[in-house]
Amino acid sequence: RLKEVDDSKDPKGYDQVLGDYLLASGTSPDIPHVVDALFSHLTSLVSAGKTGQMVEALLYSIFLFSVSTSQDTIQVKTRSPGGRGPGCALVFGFGGGHFKELSGQVDFYSSLGFQVIATTPCLGPQALAERQKNALAEHLREALAEREDMSLVVHVCSNVGMGFWINLMGAWIEHKEAPWNTLPELHSILKCLVVDCAPFVPAVLDKAPSKAPPIRSLPPTDKGLEKLVPVMLGCMGGLCRQYAPHIHPIAMSQEQRFGQLLRGAAKNGSSLVAPSWPEFGDYKKWETIDVTWKPPLPRLFLHSAKDRLFPPAVIQAYVEHTKKYNPEALVLVEKCETAPHCKLWEVEQARCAAAVRTLLAKSSIIPAV
Repeated sequence: RLKEVDDSKDPKGYDQVLGDYLLASGTSPDIPHVVDALFSHLTSLVSAGKTGQMVEALLYSIFLFSVSTSQDTIQVKTRSPGGRGPGCALVFGFGGGHFKELSGQVDFYSSLGFQVIATTPCLGPQALAERQKNALAEHLREALAEREDMSLVVHVCSNVGMGFWINLMGAWIEHKEAPWNTLPELHSILKCLVVDCAPFVPAVLDKAPSKAPPIRSLPPTDKGLEKLVPVMLGCMGGLCRQYAPHIHPIAMSQEQRFGQLLRGAAKNGSSLVAPSWPEFGDYKKWETIDVTWKPPLPRLFLHSAKDRLFPPAVIQAYVEHTKKYNPEALVLVEKCETAPHCKLWEVEQARCAAAVRTLLAKSSIIPAV
């Protein structure tokens, strides 16, 4: 069916074929077979010298699929029957990750008595992405129905987690369409936000130039595109490590034809495949909504001195930007010392936990220690 899409000249066809297969496979799709088939087809097209929007659309569709290596699976960790805790924690993972890689955050919130809903955002295929959003709304409805004074804590990891939250937050606040119009008003329940290893916002990066190593065969371009390329490689690399370890996207990127295709997909893929939100998140939308919170929403930026993807200067640039556009908001910052990108809770869990406890206490969700 991938070859049929080639002939159809419909860039969205690859996403459709992938979605049809995964939905038809039920609860046990053969993901290793899917990954192998996708990369085999891509490699055959590149080897044949194919260029243009169809090959770029295929590569971008693979990237969207690779953002969540657990597809649209959602983990729900409830309290014991009759238990009463401080609220619900909603945790969104990082690109190229699996929901199981959120165990540090999940176990932390669970230890404090929160109900926890955790997932890695599914960006493709669109059929699974829609199924995930509908399931999230249902899980939230069940968790928030426990009592009227429930508090919601949102914890987002990297730009994928933050971008996903911005998109969902907008639909929730508008409260016009199912399933979001069945949930409590967001302004009444959201008490604080944890931003973990994020954000990378190209608009504020004049103060924080990218440190990501460029692909050797290609010159750097704008900062957003320069960063999207390693993000794409990281996500596809995570997918292949888990399901097809014989495939090495980073090594493939050093071949000039594939490198050119990769940059073309980064530049044009979004318009070809038409995902529902920008790769790095709609921060204009976020900031417009953020300043409406009364009282202002407390937030914590967790990051690391050893993060090579989003170095400290990138995070600090947005911290300072936040203080300017929302000067009344409580902004806490915790910089870990040794953890790589999105591994803070594996490497420096005690430090992360202490910082989040401080935020929760200052937000009047748990007692101050």
